[in-house]
Amino acid sequence: MANVAVTVNVQPWGEIVVNGSRRGVSPPLRQIQLAPGTYSVTVRNGDLPPYNTKLTVQAGKPASITHKF
Repeated sequence: MANVAVTVNVQPWGEIVVNGSRRGVSPPLRQIQLAPGTYSVTVRNGDLPPYNTKLTVQAGKPASITHKF
């Protein structure tokens, strides 16, 4: 099954962690590729409390990770 482009929008910035794996820092990261499924997502920014959420990715449907610290 094809991966889905997940839009990433974090302000002012945050490290994106998906299922325990570091995927990069947004910005500059704007998009990540994920296979359809459910993921545990954490966004970290220095000493601020991390943002934790579940993300369900479905084939052919838009998905995004959005957070403002």
